[in-house]
Amino acid sequence: MDSFRHRVQRWTTNNFFSTPTASLAREACLPPIVSYCRYRRRLPALRLACAPPYANPASARLPQSFPSLSSFRAQDSSRHLTKCLSSVYLPLNWRTKIPSPPLRKQLPVDALAHLTLPLQAGLTRFPFVLHAPPPPGTDIPPPDLMRRTYLAPRARARTILLQDWATDPPPPPDPAGPPAPPPPPRGGGFLLDGTQGRLRCDGIVDMNPIFDC
Repeated sequence: MDSFRHRVQRWTTNNFFSTPTASLAREACLPPIVSYCRYRRRLPALRLACAPPYANPASARLPQSFPSLSSFRAQDSSRHLTKCLSSVYLPLNWRTKIPSPPLRKQLPVDALAHLTLPLQAGLTRFPFVLHAPPPPGTDIPPPDLMRRTYLAPRARARTILLQDWATDPPPPPDPAGPPAPPPPPRGGGFLLDGTQGRLRCDGIVDMNPIFDC
């Protein structure tokens, strides 16, 4: 993956294959893969957190303690089956960071909820992004207000990406290394132009078909 990223950096900057990859990371204006993957994972997690539980089955299976505008949760989430497990196999809470090595993990939906923790600053609850009118009798803020509120955690996710980009260590060098330079031309530096049938010697183009180098 890093080798492919180095190729993309060279395509973006139009540099030679012998250019050091450490300098290409800044010139190409491309964030590191680790930081960009975290950013891309946070965006669908934010969409899940802002989806109404009555319209999105995955949102209806979020933890009960998740700060959502609706307290509705699906009854068939089978989350209660994990309560009888021992502490070794018990899934982690959605607010708990996964240790290293990962002896215990979170449920898949809890792992998505954990990604939204840095985006909750200044929010008591995540707003809903409505693509259809809510059911009658639903007590929620106006859709326009929630849509403007939804833009704040999205902007915060981008800010976190830029902060990670500035603080993360530089990418490792290309394991393949720069390619070897081409061998020098044979024949004392003469290069034959096949289209014109002329000889070039020491950078001087002979305009006469009969060379006089």
